[in-house]
Amino acid sequence: AAVSLSTAYAVGDVFKVKHSLHRSVLDAKGFYLVYFGIIALAAALVLIPGSPLGLLTEAVQTWLACCCRAQPCSCCCCAMTA
Repeated sequence: AAVSLSTAYAVGDVFKVKHSLHRSVLDAKGFYLVYFGIIALAAALVLIPGSPLGLLTEAVQTWLACCCRAQPCSCCCCAMTA
């Protein structure tokens, strides 16, 4: 849930659409479309018979670890250019 929500917020930032859980679905259609789309994709992956759930879990955790390590570097770069 955290990955899909943060991705929906990031997509909203990039494409300059209204994005917040405090807005209604009608007010932030793009945000909720991305959010629910990612959740549906994750559910479809998990419901595939014989899918390697352990491998999927480790892949998501690895992806998050890489993103969290890259974040301080990108914040420093943005602060230096501002």
